[in-house]
Amino acid sequence: MKNSSLSSVSAIVKEVLEQKRFGAVREALGRAINLPEPVTQEVAARFLADQTFAKTLIGVRNQIEWRDRMLNDPMNTEFSVPMKRDGQNDTRSASSIAKLALKSANAYIQWSEQGFKEVDSDKLKRRRNACLGCDQLKEAPETLAYRLALVVAQDDPRVCMACGCLFMKKTAMPNEACPMPAEGDQKFSRWNEPFH
Repeated sequence: MKNSSLSSVSAIVKEVLEQKRFGAVREALGRAINLPEPVTQEVAARFLADQTFAKTLIGVRNQIEWRDRMLNDPMNTEFSVPMKRDGQNDTRSASSIAKLALKSANAYIQWSEQGFKEVDSDKLKRRRNACLGCDQLKEAPETLAYRLALVVAQDDPRVCMACGCLFMKKTAMPNEACPMPAEGDQKFSRWNEPFH
């Protein structure tokens, strides 16, 4: 994904945060992929939860046939989550969706700039072992944002309560860091990596 695509993802997330409603995702994404109307709730939810889907959808936005295939992908129905209504605006968990989207988009943008490379197997094993022994690793909270993210994760559903990230995804990303200091050494994280 090139910078213009990354900018589109960032702009959508920024608008969600400013508007404080899930409908803003649908509207902003519709505009970003050149639709005359908002995308469906399912497409918007998948866009927020599935970084590969988000990258690809933005990347094919000018290729109408491919864009429309993605918009009509049967897997989109797996992201159907009932939303509360307040008038005509979707408002359920808007702030939690927006926070997850912002955090996810920022990590995703940094990761994409590195070519979507993952850490080497030794580092991945060390990071995951550290997380597995950490008191901050818990089951994901029962919120809409995490339910959406877990549809994609499909492996270990636990999250780091210190940062809110799905640990299986975060540990693989070179640009991510553990936020907790190592026991006895405040210069290193629990992943045994220096704080930046």
